Amino acid sequence: MVDIKFHPIAREDIKELYDYFSRYSLEYADSFVNSLYNRIEDLKRFPELGKKYPENEDYRQLIYQNYRILYKYNKEEEKVIVMIVVHCSRQLRI
Repeated sequence: MVDIKFHPIAREDIKELYDYFSRYSLEYADSFVNSLYNRIEDLKRFPELGKKYPENEDYRQLIYQNYRILYKYNKEEEKVIVMIVVHCSRQLRI
């Protein structure tokens, strides 16, 4: 099984999403973040689940609700690094 690591930026993105949703509903914030982590956990078994990110094929993207999870997969080391979690409407430059 693949090891999953989080870049500090991705950790901060998830924290900010939790903080944002918790302003309206703690229950929803908990549910959203737990489901997001569950989606990321799918990468342990299926690290190539996400499509290659068209703007930079070093990255793959997995969509959860309206959020893009951008990650790198190192096949030799059997490691996934979650790089960033952003709303799909945002334009990224990588």
